[in-house]
Amino acid sequence: MKTTSYFSEGNKKLIHCGNTYRIRVASFDLLSGVTCPAASLCHSEIEIVDGKRKVVDYGQFRCYATSTEALYPAVYEMRKNNGLLAKSDNFINTIHSEIKRLGLTSVRIHSSGDMFSPEYMKKWIQIARMSPDVEFWGYTKMATYVKFLNAEPNMFFVYSVGGIFDNYATKYNLPSCYVITSYNQAVELGVDVACEAEYKSNDYEYILRGESFSLMIHGTQKAGSKKNLPVTF
Repeated sequence: MKTTSYFSEGNKKLIHCGNTYRIRVASFDLLSGVTCPAASLCHSEIEIVDGKRKVVDYGQFRCYATSTEALYPAVYEMRKNNGLLAKSDNFINTIHSEIKRLGLTSVRIHSSGDMFSPEYMKKWIQIARMSPDVEFWGYTKMATYVKFLNAEPNMFFVYSVGGIFDNYATKYNLPSCYVITSYNQAVELGVDVACEAEYKSNDYEYILRGESFSLMIHGTQKAGSKKNLPVTF
């Protein structure tokens, strides 16, 4: 995975997204699990056991991002360091400057990690306001933050179903993404399946349009994950 000091640019899906939609895109990532206070079904974290990184699963299926952190030390360290930066007073100016330096036109906020606090969310809103010509997009399980993020003209977020705020997302009809294991589940939910075959990065389209959609479960999974995953949420 190709990285800059703060942004990941070499994720295959992001490369496909950039080439398909002709955007200069990169992602800002945090450690999975430990920065995801609303995670439930996909709650996984990296723990250090005897000096080695090990994936520990707390939910019904594994967050794909933890497997990457377990395999690649540089990825783990970058996400860990990004977390320290995110809590610092220098975060807004540092990230704003890096976006300009890289010439980004699109920022995926968190292919790993989440909006871990209101203060952190507000920092991203400020960065977006300082970069009106850049689009900021992604998923979050912090359902109560979605309306604040999407109130900004250049921010686009969907709720990631399978967290502790699922009922809130349903009540307020938030644009949502569902993890599924069969096409029949998508039919029952009444949503399209994104990121299939040559359209493997078209979740970008759904998110920018504010539409709900589904994704097939992906990444290395623990035994029984697909069997135990609910048909609907």
